[in-house]
Amino acid sequence: MRDTVTLRPLIMLRFGGDTPSPDTTFRELFRRHPFVLLEDGERRSISGLAGHLWSRRAGLAHLDGPDEYRAWDKPGTARVAVLNTVGARPGGESEIVTETRVRCVDRRALLRFRPYWAVVGPFSRFIRIDLLAAAVRRA
Repeated sequence: MRDTVTLRPLIMLRFGGDTPSPDTTFRELFRRHPFVLLEDGERRSISGLAGHLWSRRAGLAHLDGPDEYRAWDKPGTARVAVLNTVGARPGGESEIVTETRVRCVDRRALLRFRPYWAVVGPFSRFIRIDLLAAAVRRA
């Protein structure tokens, strides 16, 4: 995280007191609160989080494990799943792929999420580029 330009300040803004230390690795980030590790493998992981994504006050849920994540259905909230994979490429290079999916629990959550994503969504690619560039620098 120390190597990121855009991501670290945004995480500090969003997570507040739950902000990971600057020495937190990309791998560790998705294995600690507010995330919960759902699946783990040598070259892939899936992590999840849940709560009011659009609100700093209401915040993100403290999930105890994958079962709690999968059962999450609190009205007015959403669940996020993040897939990270590392694949082999020709010439001994690697490819890092990240995919994020959001599921709003109900219509109220969807109506709150849409304006949030209208603001955040266009900038999300810059966050991913920053994160991937930091991973390349560390490789």
